[in-house]
Amino acid sequence: MGQQPGRKENELTSLMRLKRHMPDFPSGEVLASETPDFLVTADQRRIGIEVTRFYLKSDSKAPIQLFESLQDQVVETAESLHREAGGGPLHVAVSFDDNRPVKKPRVPLLAQELASVVLSNAPDQHAMHAVIRHRLFRERHLAPLSLEFHNVHIWNFPNVTHGVWHVPRAGFVVEPGAQEIQEALDRKRDCYAPCLTKCDEAWLLVVAEGTAPSSFAEFIPSVQDRLFKSPFQRCFLLGSFGPRLHELRIEA
Repeated sequence: MGQQPGRKENELTSLMRLKRHMPDFPSGEVLASETPDFLVTADQRRIGIEVTRFYLKSDSKAPIQLFESLQDQVVETAESLHREAGGGPLHVAVSFDDNRPVKKPRVPLLAQELASVVLSNAPDQHAMHAVIRHRLFRERHLAPLSLEFHNVHIWNFPNVTHGVWHVPRAGFVVEPGAQEIQEALDRKRDCYAPCLTKCDEAWLLVVAEGTAPSSFAEFIPSVQDRLFKSPFQRCFLLGSFGPRLHELRIEA
């Protein structure tokens, strides 16, 4: 789906947001690590900072981010197959039917189908835009697009050297409750002891990245009035869109 940032790059972006909004952030060199994700020197101490993503709870048995991840895998794989088959740089927007979630075993098949559909239906640069829907396939007596797909928009812009394939998404920004925040802290509890093998003090940064509806979250200021449980010496929250940093009151 174009050049998507990797996990470590996303973690570093979150760390830089923490640094930007935290007046007493340590002034020493930042080193990438694993458990904790980063090490920062501060005077004679070494501070470890573990970064974790915050996801909203789902009403279904499977978490929302699982469905998003499988959709992304379909599109990323299809883009690679399309490129390998000689397809040119296109802008492709793939909408899925949320009532028919993608199942993991079907990812390769759906990716192959999507790549073939785009190869067969890409517009020339005079037409520029094409849209593929189930109804259009039936009218043309073509093999139907699988029911997991809702529609596929394809643009062929002139003078473009790199394609962009993506899944458009929208959702509401949610204010998570104290229980959801505590659950996010609890999920990292077992990381604390391994962190301390590399540092003198361990912090936890919980980030709602806001890259998809599963992480559209803003933390309200009143969370700072509550007392949470965590072995980490300091715990911070960063929401999806606002600049505000929240430091939580913690007891072990």
